Amino acid sequence: MRYQSFARAVPLGCGILILSSLAWIGSAYATTSVNQSQISAVKVPGYPTYVALDATSAWSSDMATDTVSRIDVSTGRVVGTVRLKGIPANLGVAGKHVWIVLSTMGLVEIDPVTNRVAKFIAIPGIIDESLATTPTRVIVGTSQGNRVLIFSATSGARQGAVAIGTTPMWIASGASGVYVSSNRGTTIKQIDPATRKVTRSIVTGLPGAVERLTLQGAYLWFTTTSNSPSGGMQLWRLIISSGALRQTPLPFDTYGIAGNGADLWVVSTGNQIGEVYEASGAYAGTLNLTGSAWGLVARGNEFAVGVRWNDQVDLFSCPKVTG
Repeated sequence: MRYQSFARAVPLGCGILILSSLAWIGSAYATTSVNQSQISAVKVPGYPTYVALDATSAWSSDMATDTVSRIDVSTGRVVGTVRLKGIPANLGVAGKHVWIVLSTMGLVEIDPVTNRVAKFIAIPGIIDESLATTPTRVIVGTSQGNRVLIFSATSGARQGAVAIGTTPMWIASGASGVYVSSNRGTTIKQIDPATRKVTRSIVTGLPGAVERLTLQGAYLWFTTTSNSPSGGMQLWRLIISSGALRQTPLPFDTYGIAGNGADLWVVSTGNQIGEVYEASGAYAGTLNLTGSAWGLVARGNEFAVGVRWNDQVDLFSCPKVTG
């Protein structure tokens, strides 16, 4: 194993703690707690659920207060609060543009220069979770016509729609394409944004609904419900080239998942975050957070986690671990 530590402007990070306290237990790692002093726990107006990162900021959708908070990751302080005319849900960064799903109503663009609403696009039936961004596109799902809609990330102009036959839920977009799960469904649809067609239907055959799609490298990761005695969520990866499925056993029921460009990270339904090696799918280890986690976003060694019940966003960094 090789550990790489990263310098940051803020003493967030669990890097020093991990380097000094991880221990071998057979082929696994011990659980390592992150001290309060090593996490920048940023208070936001209320119930942060989804989070996103741009070059300098973390953004959180605060569902209880109809606001979006902007946090300077170098200081750990809220530097902007954007009030919306509805409930904010999933959000993402597309180049220099920040886009948010406004629950059941449409899409909102926030200007990161002024921290104000720059654009609203009405989309009746838009699904809260159903958003993915690329540097040039915003992709969302709507229950009206069971369609995936594609917009320009810069102008907001609609570029097309793809009917998938069932209500779209989670969307993942990357170099290998765009993948969509359906509400309570077990099939994943791959769509081509250029031709506006479904190019592949992947029948998982799993007993639980496919949720929280995340693309990383050669794999499409997702969770399923009802695969544990507690009815919680379990982690799977689809090998895109072959369609083969592999399960990664975890010590907890997972909720949010995110790739950081190297490995996959998962948050539990409690207060833990764990790392999964991309190449092998093996579970690497667990860190304890300050409260019950929900949304998770990762970029390199930087992480942001929405801790809903504490009305805060946890910011921290970890060393990249490669196997």
